[in-house]
Amino acid sequence: MKKYSLFALTLLAILALSACSKPKFEDTRKSTKQATTTSQSTSKEITTEASTEAGPWSEKKEQQLADFIKKWGQTFSPAQTYVQYTPEKNGNFYGVAIPNELTKPKNFTLDFNGEQPTLSWSKNGNAPSGQYALVATYSDIENSQSPSSHLYLFTIKDGKPQVWISEQNQGNSENKFYFTETKNVDLKNFFVSLVTEQHPTTTSKPATNPAIDTKNLSIQQCSNWARAHKATGYGSPYTKDDFLAEVIGIDKSSDGLVYIEVRENHDSPTMRANGADPNVASSASLYRINANGQLELRDIVTDSYSVVATAYYE
Repeated sequence: MKKYSLFALTLLAILALSACSKPKFEDTRKSTKQATTTSQSTSKEITTEASTEAGPWSEKKEQQLADFIKKWGQTFSPAQTYVQYTPEKNGNFYGVAIPNELTKPKNFTLDFNGEQPTLSWSKNGNAPSGQYALVATYSDIENSQSPSSHLYLFTIKDGKPQVWISEQNQGNSENKFYFTETKNVDLKNFFVSLVTEQHPTTTSKPATNPAIDTKNLSIQQCSNWARAHKATGYGSPYTKDDFLAEVIGIDKSSDGLVYIEVRENHDSPTMRANGADPNVASSASLYRINANGQLELRDIVTDSYSVVATAYYE
């Protein structure tokens, strides 16, 4: 959701003094051979746990995450196509071999919201106490036409799953590679539920209004219902006013059902206060109201709809 600031070059005088330790972030998307070579020489060193040991991560969960991200990336406008990178298959993120150089950084220091983390690649999600197990790395840098691509790190620290994002494409005087936790609730909740094997919790929804006939809603009521449901997944202080909706009525849909596309409203005060960038489009949640007047939400992994509400509320 949040678009992070690009890091400008420092003054020439400072650069002259630090030329011998120039940050490594350079746009080298045209070639990934060097990153691949680094992968082959260091992949054994950074894998700290055997895949046969029990842990919160597994090959099955890895595949489930891959399936989710493939469809999740297509909900953006324009669509974002992500590639998975592993120690055996490194990527090149502006000159940084991912994930190998993230676990053994030499030319920069990792920064996770002000913390300098220790990462180790893990096939089962286990890592020493206080350290981060890096279980998956995804980026759209190979397919992005934007000057700023996305890099997602999926980590588990002391049993807590977290998703980190960086859009940094240049070095800086601090020689730091900055990451923040993603604000994309769909991605965060899916990863948390995958690791913990529990469905993500949501806040209480507003009081229902059974007097309203959900089989005969106005366009505005359809919008309000879907946006209100979306807000419950974000929790306080978010409300339906922090989301935008586009409604396709029964007169325009091919099956006579109402379809609603809901996105974050990056111009709302709450979204802006939490770092939303109005120039960045968020992913869409797709709802519909079925013939029985029930609100359904589309699962982007299974490409199917399931009922999420039967009584109207906003």
